[in-house]
Amino acid sequence: MYRKLLLSGLTALSVITLSSNNLVSAFSANNDPTKRECTAIDSSKLNQKSDILQKFNFSEHLNVKIEGSGIVAQFVPQNTQQQAIELDDLAAATGYKSFNWVNYVEQDPYGIADYQGNLLSLPYNDPPPGGYQYEAADRQPFYWDIEKCENCSSRHYYQHPKIKQKFTLTFEDHPSDYRLQLGETIEFVTHLVGVKNSHLNQERLQWDVLSTFKWQLSNNAAGRSQVSLIAVEHNVLELSSSLLAQIQNDGGIIPDLEIATQDKYNSHSPQCPLQSHQNQHLDSHL
Repeated sequence: MYRKLLLSGLTALSVITLSSNNLVSAFSANNDPTKRECTAIDSSKLNQKSDILQKFNFSEHLNVKIEGSGIVAQFVPQNTQQQAIELDDLAAATGYKSFNWVNYVEQDPYGIADYQGNLLSLPYNDPPPGGYQYEAADRQPFYWDIEKCENCSSRHYYQHPKIKQKFTLTFEDHPSDYRLQLGETIEFVTHLVGVKNSHLNQERLQWDVLSTFKWQLSNNAAGRSQVSLIAVEHNVLELSSSLLAQIQNDGGIIPDLEIATQDKYNSHSPQCPLQSHQNQHLDSHL
């Protein structure tokens, strides 16, 4: 069986071959197809969600709804007896420092500038690092600020009581763009995420994608803003390659895209097919 897996580099084609001894041989073809290497991978780590996702289905505890011209999502975890679980307790039990949201704009026909006046390229964070010209934000990828930065609104701080309560984490947005014509939309992709560390002095924080939903903004015939859901519990692996690359660049971890490699085997290892066999399978997928 052969599968193509999207890697963080997004420039290499990888063909995965399952072998009978529960090992996987991976062959990467870069710009020079003659440069290939054989790597042994534990197949038990492939095509499986992380242990955290297996133990707790975050999507089942996420409620997304349209309220007026805005969208509201609430994460309200419960145990098997339908009893509420404190967010801090769940974070500690699943190996996270906290929960937050990460929001991306995937389609925008007119675009928008960041706080420095630079037009943002798709896909972009909402808000972008530093915020917009009309609204400041910290420089982290999360929707709610985790730093108390200059000119940032306290209402947007992730510990604000309207955002995080003992048992509930809230996402809300009321976007508008008067430039949108009938049939035009701005499309958003929003993730519930688990923040793995909170060391702000690090260059990049790490976070797990726990659940994903898609929604869009449009204007009706009267020119009034309206939002609508595209998909709830969207499969993150079906997102565009450019957005997956942006997620990983921002520190996001997507379990099914992470391949745990072990020590390399030489090209004559029993787990690594002959070079001519490699060429045959690589050529069939180019």
